[in-house]
Amino acid sequence: MGAIPAAIGIVPGQSTEDRWERVLTLSDDTEEARARRAALDEAVKLQDFGFNAIGVELGYRYRVGARVDDGTPEPIPPGPSDICYQATTWPGARLPHAWIELGRRTVSTLDVVGHGRFVLLTGPGGGAPWRAAAEQARERTGVQITVHEIGTSHGMLRDPLLQWRAVREVSDNGAVLVRPDAHVAWRAATADQASKLPAVMAELLRL
Repeated sequence: MGAIPAAIGIVPGQSTEDRWERVLTLSDDTEEARARRAALDEAVKLQDFGFNAIGVELGYRYRVGARVDDGTPEPIPPGPSDICYQATTWPGARLPHAWIELGRRTVSTLDVVGHGRFVLLTGPGGGAPWRAAAEQARERTGVQITVHEIGTSHGMLRDPLLQWRAVREVSDNGAVLVRPDAHVAWRAATADQASKLPAVMAELLRL
């Protein structure tokens, strides 16, 4: 933050009148004012780390603990990890936001997970195998898994803008298992891996 007043020309010990003079002459058509404006531009860019650090706010990931690796490498953000956010369903990452429709309401994917529940998100062709696997997991662990189908012709959750399709990183019948804190616990590329769900839940719960 100290770079901003320094770029304007405000330094300790100045009188109020001198400080106002530095501010009011910042837009003057002089070499000195142009230099201060250029310095101010650079000082403002530095504030990205303090005010636009979306990578810190949304991009934090768990690499150990209640997650089961799916064998894929961790995605690398396109720039500094403090600032740049890489939306991903990689196990350990926060579930990405995507606008979907619930009935006639527009909601976020984050609105249909959490609330103290494990939630499994799947799509066309994934409903039957994943619901059966979720029931087997409940019988083994005693923990209920809520299954949501997104983008099917018969379900309540629709993906008209294809935003969820763009960020889910699994196939139509694959699945993303989300923890009660909205972080991804595990994911499966296709429904062929549905039989693994009971063992995955047991591992997550250390049973």
